[in-house]
Amino acid sequence: MAGSNHNRMNAASRVYARALLEMAVEAGQAEMVLDQMNQIGGLLASDGGFQKLLDPRALPKAERAGVIERVLKPRVHELLFRFFQVINRKDRLSELPGIITALNLLYRESQGVADVSVTLASEPDDAAKDHLKKRLEESLGRQVALTTHVDPSLLGGMVTRIGDRQIDTSVVGRLRRLQNQMIDAGRAKARQTVNA
Repeated sequence: MAGSNHNRMNAASRVYARALLEMAVEAGQAEMVLDQMNQIGGLLASDGGFQKLLDPRALPKAERAGVIERVLKPRVHELLFRFFQVINRKDRLSELPGIITALNLLYRESQGVADVSVTLASEPDDAAKDHLKKRLEESLGRQVALTTHVDPSLLGGMVTRIGDRQIDTSVVGRLRRLQNQMIDAGRAKARQTVNA
């Protein structure tokens, strides 16, 4: 889920996710809250009716609060129910996918797990994924939560994202760097000619 929703996560999502995680850790319920949030995330992704119920444009705030009470209160931890009421009051329910993504990232970080996203030119088989994960863990010196994406335009190699850091070893990336070096060399030569 982290990889697919990474682009939907913003600073506010991280703030809400961090607050929820801190409360869940304090209550000794971090894993349960994370599991329930991921189930809700799955429901949001698959059930258009559930999406509509939480859509700020579809229902007034008071009605959404009633829906949250009827639908979620009997099924989720009290802490999570209260969290949903808060984000409803603040009109942040539309940011739920980003909050869930941020919650997963923050939880893995708290467990010393690095969230790594790798984009390749073709889909790797399970053995290749395991090998890649092992090499990343050896390189980073900690556990890795690996997500892979396919982008045929890379031609070969891969683009690795670790947190905010990106390492581009794709064929396209190397060609782009080579092109930039050639342009820089051409400019330098032109400056030398002008100054001569």
